Amino acid sequence: SAPPSASAPPPSGSVALENDAGAVAPPFPELEMLPLASLSNTDPQHPPKEVAAPGELLVPARMLGVDGPAGALASIEKQLGDKPGDPDLRIGHSLALLGNGRTDDGLRELDEIGREHPKLGLFWATKAYLDLRRNRLDDAEESFTRAIELDPKDDTARRNRGLLRRTRGRTRDAYVDLIESLRLAPNNVEALKQLARLYYDSGHPRAAIPLLERVLRSQPRDAAIWIDLSIAQDNLDDSLVSVRKALALAPSAPRVHERLCSVLAKKESAEAIGACSHALTFAPD
Repeated sequence: SAPPSASAPPPSGSVALENDAGAVAPPFPELEMLPLASLSNTDPQHPPKEVAAPGELLVPARMLGVDGPAGALASIEKQLGDKPGDPDLRIGHSLALLGNGRTDDGLRELDEIGREHPKLGLFWATKAYLDLRRNRLDDAEESFTRAIELDPKDDTARRNRGLLRRTRGRTRDAYVDLIESLRLAPNNVEALKQLARLYYDSGHPRAAIPLLERVLRSQPRDAAIWIDLSIAQDNLDDSLVSVRKALALAPSAPRVHERLCSVLAKKESAEAIGACSHALTFAPD
């Protein structure tokens, strides 16, 4: 759907975009807010990575737990034996059917649940995911919005709508959704990562530092995030500490060696020549 005009009311479930960002409280005090007027809703679009490839199952096996698709289906059918008709379990059953390649059965069951429980937020969030997998992006966004309307505290649906809007070039709308998602769940790692990427792409890498630091509290062994933090840090000593942590975690990663070379060169360190020569050996062909 098209972004609202200056005179139009905001879409349901979103913050009024004409408000200045300073009027919107940050999800945590240390985060610098971006002016909404500096963000565009007409950026280049790119296909969502969640769209299923031709022939790929709508529900990947990795989503169905360690017992695999067959085990997940058997387990949930057993639970339904104890709680027949439970809508949440039936949604899980429909997903298990889809993960076992029974696409028609799974979609039929989900449609039945939607007719019987039209105000169930989990149904709309699940439908949104499956719409996204089938590349039905308008339907997916409408379904995420419906899930948010039914449960305004659903941080996952709001985050996922933000990610979808980002792929559709609506950076401003995506920013609002990700901020609101983090207000509800300040340590949601995926929302933190995606908002940090939005800050980077919008030309504000230093402002992403609090986001990256929160990710590292949960995932201290994520070398890629240590590199992102190093790039965001103006202080070269701090930046070097971060890149050395990345190096200890991923000693063969080309990006780590490229960053180490860059930081040491900026510091005019005697180690720079050796580090930059070493980086060439890790550079992709």
